[in-house]
Amino acid sequence: MQVLNPSRLADALDTDKYQGISAAFSGFHRWVMAHSMESQTLAKDITHAYQIISANSGCFGADLAAAVSSVWQSATVENQVKDILMGTR
Repeated sequence: MQVLNPSRLADALDTDKYQGISAAFSGFHRWVMAHSMESQTLAKDITHAYQIISANSGCFGADLAAAVSSVWQSATVENQVKDILMGTR
């Protein structure tokens, strides 16, 4: 008979949660890059989402927060959208 270890179960749930959040962010980022006109209109909201994720590594996971911070440091979302529209990104 196998005994269930609660900490292993919690770790698995956390991993699933972080993977789901990471996949959602990846999809969100792909959408932003593919929809330049809409992204320009929503630039402030997109910026706010990036700020929330990068400031809350405890909720979103350190890997995702670091990835978002890297994207954020490369340029502001508004500038990234303008680059996409101009064809330079």
